[in-house]
Amino acid sequence: MSAAAARAAALRSLGSIAHVKEECRDSLGFRFLDELWQDLRYTGRTLIKAPTFTLTAIVTLALGIGANTAIFSVVDGALLHPIPFPNPDRLVAVYGTSTYGDRYGISYPNVLDWQRQNQTFEDLAAWRLDTFTLTGRGRAEHLVGVMVSANLFSALQVHAMVGRTFRPDEDRRGVAPQAMIGEGLWVRRFGRDPQIIGQPLTLNGRVYTVIGVVPSILRLDRAGGSSFANDVFLPIGIYDDPLFLMRGSGGNTRVLARLKPGISLAQAQADMNVVAKNLANAFPESNRGVGVNVMMLEDDVVGDMRRVLWTLLGAVGFVLLIACANVANLALARSLGRSQEFAVRSALGAGRARLTRQLLTESVVLAVAGGMLGIVLAALATHAALDFLPAVLPVTSQVDLNFRVLMFALVVSVGTGLLFGLAPARFASRPNIDEPLRAHGRGATERSLAQRLLVVGQVGLTLVLLVGAGLMLRSLVYLLTGRFGFEPRGVVVVRTELPAERGSKPDAVRAALSDLDDRLASIPAAEAASVLVGSIVFTSDTTVGFRRADEPRPTMPSEMREAMYSAVGPAYFRTMQIPLLRGRGFTRQDDAHHPAVIIVDQALALSVFGSLDVVGQRIHNGFEQTLEIVGVVGHVAHRGLDGDATTRIRSQMYVPYSQLPDSATALFANEVFAVVRSGVAPESLLTSIRTTVSAFDPNVTTHDERTMSDAVRGSQDRRSFSLAVFGMFASAALLLSVIGIYGVVSYGVSRRTRDIGIRLALGAQSRDVLSGIVGEGGRLVIIGTLLGLTASIGLGRVIAPLLFQVRAIDPLILGSMVVLVLVVTLTASYVPARRATRIDPMVALRCE
Repeated sequence: MSAAAARAAALRSLGSIAHVKEECRDSLGFRFLDELWQDLRYTGRTLIKAPTFTLTAIVTLALGIGANTAIFSVVDGALLHPIPFPNPDRLVAVYGTSTYGDRYGISYPNVLDWQRQNQTFEDLAAWRLDTFTLTGRGRAEHLVGVMVSANLFSALQVHAMVGRTFRPDEDRRGVAPQAMIGEGLWVRRFGRDPQIIGQPLTLNGRVYTVIGVVPSILRLDRAGGSSFANDVFLPIGIYDDPLFLMRGSGGNTRVLARLKPGISLAQAQADMNVVAKNLANAFPESNRGVGVNVMMLEDDVVGDMRRVLWTLLGAVGFVLLIACANVANLALARSLGRSQEFAVRSALGAGRARLTRQLLTESVVLAVAGGMLGIVLAALATHAALDFLPAVLPVTSQVDLNFRVLMFALVVSVGTGLLFGLAPARFASRPNIDEPLRAHGRGATERSLAQRLLVVGQVGLTLVLLVGAGLMLRSLVYLLTGRFGFEPRGVVVVRTELPAERGSKPDAVRAALSDLDDRLASIPAAEAASVLVGSIVFTSDTTVGFRRADEPRPTMPSEMREAMYSAVGPAYFRTMQIPLLRGRGFTRQDDAHHPAVIIVDQALALSVFGSLDVVGQRIHNGFEQTLEIVGVVGHVAHRGLDGDATTRIRSQMYVPYSQLPDSATALFANEVFAVVRSGVAPESLLTSIRTTVSAFDPNVTTHDERTMSDAVRGSQDRRSFSLAVFGMFASAALLLSVIGIYGVVSYGVSRRTRDIGIRLALGAQSRDVLSGIVGEGGRLVIIGTLLGLTASIGLGRVIAPLLFQVRAIDPLILGSMVVLVLVVTLTASYVPARRATRIDPMVALRCE
């Protein structure tokens, strides 16, 4: 074979190979990938050539996607995955029930019987919140922790970071006291010292041996605000307070358990009903009428935040829709300017599907870029909000930008790109070669109609968000400015405890409270001051059973009425400015050597005696005391106005701390409140209180320091959070709507420049042009407002449980928000309309 023939054969062979490769590429979808790569490169060049449009679209989408990502991170951590422990679907909370409610603590002797008699739990563990003073290691420090059953860690499947957890034989009285410390305390106080195991720890004057470090993920309750009660962990079985060991005295002991594999919640409830019936038969005086409520731990910790967070996620979804409408409007306006480009590409053979894909690629690229920026904004927003969020979120929730949240952001970004890209793609993918020559062609008119519909939707959604924010704002104002039964302004409250040597015996406790009370009253800036143990408004609940002395003794304690119980000093009512309605207040003579007395609030007087004239009547309480009523005071909204309206225990009783029963003194020694009223700045007053407490005992600390006004505001943290988020979204929506209306009207003015110029040249008045353009924008606003009003009524019904003394359909809120939308949006129409009246007719005609 000649050389030429060989070369020809080789070329034919190469051609065959190339043909086969091309067929393979087509069969494997490589052509699609090639075209996609071409679309991406073309998209990059196109967007770079339009930097204003590109940056505006990316920033607008970043705000919408970022807000959705931030809220979803909260929803993910608080609602979708609120329990950070393994197999959370098997974790339950177990409560006692009575005629007063279905979520009560249970007595420790009952817990021990629950552990022995149940058939459905792998582990059933008790825990109770407690406070401790750490001494002997430099400065004294107040700690908040929990006393737990030894099997709590196996129930939650949590292991010690260092050392070990409690053994069953360490969870009982009479053994050498052991302690575990939380990761937070280990880091801040001991610098992660690995030699902490085996070291002594002095808590409330008692020496414990550290056996392990608990990871910070184990959180069962809050210490107040955003801090958690996980500084220290002690075995609950070593607690020897008489009330704690009394069957029928629940205190704040709570129970959680892990279901055995294959056991349902209903089976566990039925099993515990049998246990409760057995205990009622065995101990009728303390357990008759006491039931058991088994509920999923997730439902217990999430509570009423479920409705709040889903509502907020829906609201932020509205913001994303408005952002999409804005970008779609921009893209529609831009697509009209690209009509010639699309016509040329169509003439060269590009099909409708190809053009649609190109435009959707541009939209998705913009959305993904906006999503990436939105993730950065969401991370910043979430990080900034975490200082506030723990106060309102479930105690166990972990809020962060995890893989699930990032996948959500990706899906939302792609979905958003497709959503706002559909309208521009629909019009641009059916180009007409004659279209670029006709300024008012059918395509332009359809684009204008689509833009107007988008604006109508924007206005409607904005009004919905504004109405929701307005309803929440009005509700919050009622809750923060209503009558609480006392005057919070000027009052500071701090928490402290009695030193171990002064809190061990009843007489010593009463003497120590009297000493501290006198010291507080001697503060120069104090107008009035008092110590308090037990219940204090917005802070602490302590309930005690009671009955009228002339009523027959109930067969069991659970049949007694219950009331909030507070032991106070003589100046307490003056300090809080609680009005005295009948009788007298407490005096120094009301001590342990005189007959026991009590002051009741008007709610108790009316509900139990049917009259405020009850001075001289007698009450028998759960501490086996018979007390004479010497006064009646006004009712205090202990849990806030909303909580007070729904709580089952509203009645309140007050006793002098100097007449505390012996059985209760140890219970209150570790939780003493100092309440001081003064006209000076809170910071200065707190300094004086700290100095006074330190002089009382240098090993005692103050903590949970706050003004009562702050306590009032803190009681509405969840509503404040909802309002802040709703208000922020509503403001963003209003701004986006203004931009959208301004853009649509400006676009319309630019398209009608020639018409406006001709009208002005023929003698039309500027005010006619102005009213016509503003009226055109106004029609869009009015239609959107009407649609928004209809949707707002539905929203009001959804958020009704979050409102207080505000109707879901509130004419004042609806009217004011409609006026706000009309004024702001019509102003957005007025600006381009005013500019149109200044068009020079000759310039306009030359431009055309």
